[in-house]
Amino acid sequence: MKHIEKLFGEIRFDARGLIPAIIQDVGNNDLRISARRQDYKVKMNNLMEKSIKGIPNSNAGGHIPAAAAKIPKRFRGKFRKNLLRAAKKMMKH
Repeated sequence: MKHIEKLFGEIRFDARGLIPAIIQDVGNNDLRISARRQDYKVKMNNLMEKSIKGIPNSNAGGHIPAAAAKIPKRFRGKFRKNLLRAAKKMMKH
């Protein structure tokens, strides 16, 4: 792991909470993203699975409070767009 940087920082969608996300550049053509939310209001495993939709050579999984995904670097923008859309929908419920 060459370095770690905040992907989106702590994303504040509304007063109900945060979704911290961290991205790791693993030095090849992939990025690893992890997301955490300890109050169980958003299922992180579902969020990561929805975030990789339409991204080839990617995978995601985990548990309700903590999950991760791996994506090719060139799809970082698509992942971010998917993540934000899915998180907003999930936090409305």
